[in-house]
Amino acid sequence: MSARDRLISELREHALVIGEVTLTSGRTAGYYVDAKRAILRPAGFAALGALVAGQARERDARAVGGLTMGADPVACSA
Repeated sequence: MSARDRLISELREHALVIGEVTLTSGRTAGYYVDAKRAILRPAGFAALGALVAGQARERDARAVGGLTMGADPVACSA
């Protein structure tokens, strides 16, 4: 299975919550996607890392980063 297919599978299985969800704002939603629930699992982490590292190589990047609140797992996996 490709890294892309693995990540999609992990997101579908672990990140998608279907049903009434109360958001931080107090409003409700019929579904919620929490990608961290998938990318912080070993398979999702490895797949994301392979994809980000591949994109970095294509762009001849020397580093990967972003805002610390969300990018730490992404940069670390790459």
